[in-house]
Amino acid sequence: RSLTPMELVVTFLGAHVVPKEADDANAYADLVLDELLPRVVEEELAEFHDITCERGLFTSEQASRMLERSSAVGIPTRTHADAWAPSEGWSTSVAGAAVSAEHLTFTPDEEIRDMGQTDTFAVLLPAAELIYMTDTRANARLFVDNNVPVAIATDYCSSIHATSLVLTIALAAPWFRISPGEAIVGATLNAAYSLHRGHDRGSIDVGKRGDLVILDCEHPNELCLAFGAPLVVGVVTGGHPVHGAAARLA
Repeated sequence: RSLTPMELVVTFLGAHVVPKEADDANAYADLVLDELLPRVVEEELAEFHDITCERGLFTSEQASRMLERSSAVGIPTRTHADAWAPSEGWSTSVAGAAVSAEHLTFTPDEEIRDMGQTDTFAVLLPAAELIYMTDTRANARLFVDNNVPVAIATDYCSSIHATSLVLTIALAAPWFRISPGEAIVGATLNAAYSLHRGHDRGSIDVGKRGDLVILDCEHPNELCLAFGAPLVVGVVTGGHPVHGAAARLA
């Protein structure tokens, strides 16, 4: 954290995959819950516990057990769900009161309708769906129509080097058939709330900390028309310029 002026939100990915050396998923889930998670909570190493609920990794029943234990020890949860096949990931996340569920590419429409309105955020990742060349995409419109808060993220990781949130917003609108405004809100205010940061960032309001990306763009809708254009002219973190002309003069 000392290497960047940005504030990082750390999540514990103990149950992200099943290691090769583990006997099976059940045994590894026991290890996470009995040994790793208590240590993370005791030493305050992370703000969230990230749990996978995916076919071939952790079942809905195993994920539910981890969601329940995480709630009991007081650490909020996020889930990796329905990324490459329906896994009951969305319903498991909502039933387990997860703060968010990420991917949701293959969440069945009937499952979205059955769960209805919820406080669990649907975090959608357009770059992941494009890079993995999936034959479907998350049904963002149906989530929105069922009053589910939708967030948009890059899915930057070891296999997806998508670092540009601006480009991600530009992709999200046409890819998910949502408006530019919905994509922008998903990547800013809704994303902040999904990280328990909505009270002081995610929008330009008096009293918030002043995290801003300044774009050379006459209208917000133009974000979704300027793929790859160098729109970013400044970045402000906590009220302090850290990139662009203002930062060079500070």
